[in-house]
This record gives sequence, C-alpha cells and structure tokens, in this order.
Amino acid sequence: MVGLRIRELSVYRGLQSFNVVLHGGEPLLLGTERLGTVLHELRRAAGGVRLNISLQTNATLISQEFCQLFVREGIAIGVSVDGGEKHSGSRIDHNGRSAWTRTIGGVNLLKRCAPDRFAGVLCVVNSSYDPCEVIDELLALGAPTIDLLQPFLPHDVASTARLETARRFGEWMIKALNHWMRVGNSNSSRIRVFDDALRAVCTGHARTDWFGPRKVSYTVVDTGGAYDLLDQLKAVGAESHSIRDLGSTVQNCSLSEVESLSQDLLRRSNGDVLPDGCCDCRWSVVCAAGHLPSRYSRERMFNNPSTYCEGIMAILDECANIMETNGMTIARSQA
Repeated sequence: MVGLRIRELSVYRGLQSFNVVLHGGEPLLLGTERLGTVLHELRRAAGGVRLNISLQTNATLISQEFCQLFVREGIAIGVSVDGGEKHSGSRIDHNGRSAWTRTIGGVNLLKRCAPDRFAGVLCVVNSSYDPCEVIDELLALGAPTIDLLQPFLPHDVASTARLETARRFGEWMIKALNHWMRVGNSNSSRIRVFDDALRAVCTGHARTDWFGPRKVSYTVVDTGGAYDLLDQLKAVGAESHSIRDLGSTVQNCSLSEVESLSQDLLRRSNGDVLPDGCCDCRWSVVCAAGHLPSRYSRERMFNNPSTYCEGIMAILDECANIMETNGMTIARSQA
C-alpha cells in the first residue's frame, strides 16, 4: 500500500524519484527473503517512480547474503554506532553482552562485500566521552557521511539540569567540530551537522533537523501502516500521542492528504513558529528553536527553545567565527 501511495503522490506532483528510509527497531530482523519481497513489492506498486532506498541498521545481522541483497537492490546502508568499543557500553544484546564485536564485524563485512552500499554512520552524542576520540573512531570507519544525533531530551526530562546539559553539549560539539576540521584534510568523511551549521550561518538556510524553520519534509509510516508526524517525539512520553498521531493510515489516507494533516497538527501545537523567547535571538534565522523533541514541555508544548539552546548558540557562534575568519558574510538575525 505504501508503494501505491508513493505512486499517487508522484503522479500528482510530477515526481520522478522518491526517497524511502527503512529503520526501526532493526529492519534486518526481516531476514533476506522477506526484506527482498518487501522491496520488490514496494518497487512494483510504485510503478515507474525511481525509489532511492536506504536502510538504518546496527550492523550486527549483516551477512554475505544481506550484502548481495544490498547490491542487487541498490540499497544505501547507514550504521548506528557510538564511536569505538569503549564508547559502546550501552549497546548490549539480550544476554547483556556488548554488541560491539558483532557491529564492527558487520561494518567490515559490508565494506568488503558491498563497499559502494556503505552510505554513512549515525552516532548519538554522549558528552561523557572525549569528542576527539569519538570523532577519530567514527572517521576510522571510512563512511562517506557521519551524522551526529542529539539525545532526544524534552524540557520536563532535562528539568533543573537543563543549563548544565546545554553547556556540556555545546562544549562537546565545538571540540568535535574543531577536531574534525583539523583532521579533515586527511579524511573524506563529512559530518552533516557541521557542514550544515557552517553553511547556514552564512546563508540563513539550514537543511537538517537540528536547525531551520519547521515544516513537514517527510512522513513516518509505522509497521502497522499508521502515519506519524515524527516518531522521535515518542521521547516525550505517553502524552506524545496527541502531538504526533495523525489519526490516519496508508489504507485510508493519501500522502498529499497526510501532508496537510501533519502541517495542521504541527501548527496547533505551535511547532511551526518561533517560541516567545527566541524572537530576539541573534541565531533565530538559522536555529528556529531547534529540534522538535528538545522543544517540548507539558506546560508550554513547543513554545520553548531547545533544551540545548545555549549549546547550539555556542556552536553557531563558533561556526560564524570560522567562516568570518575565511572572509564570509554571516547571516545573523536582526534583534
């Protein structure tokens, strides 16, 4: 049904291609046969639309058979990893053992059997670890792209530790940025959030979820076929249902309709406007208050700046200094 919805929207919009990301959970739990069937049916139902399919995995289940499937189907593979072995203590299997050995084994197998399919790595920032060590470990994996992900931390969870959390986060990211720039000439991996921040402080236009005006740019479909505004909002807790549930499924709603529903839901919860405290900020044109999960509180919904606000401002200040040193004009907001 998802393929049919993609075909409908593509005909309606005149699209020639469409991006599809499989994530979870763990998509490889489907097994090679079932995953191959899903991909075949998805492409068949989508008709003549070219599907650019990517998949996010922890790599522990990657096998030669999966690598053959990745090559045959042209799937771009992203791997979730926290850095090196010493940074991966939270990734354990059902027996409580570290999953690192299986993860790095899967990465190495992917690089050996399907190197063109290795698209990137994703790492959740953990300010307890040395940022230079983490960046070095990620660069050593040889992925074209590195994504650093904010921990999803709503205001009610951050509570009285918010300012300290924001400060530590900003310091970690600035050290990681400067280390990446020092070693970048010898490594071809790009770190997407840093690329985006360096560009956005000059242009005023961000491209990642970290920054930028809130608008619906993708749709989440869960395994039962229900549409979701943003599955990352589950970090808010049980009450997230009211701010992300669109009340529709692929069986009863087209993608063009769900786009309108998503924008309406976002508008009702003030997720598409600047919070009151951000209007005079020098970086509001770039940051737009930050990623939605980090803006939420029970009292004010999305009418808050990011829990990482001060840290993000420090990151953008650092990026502006770097770009000004290189003769670029900066797009700060006018207070």
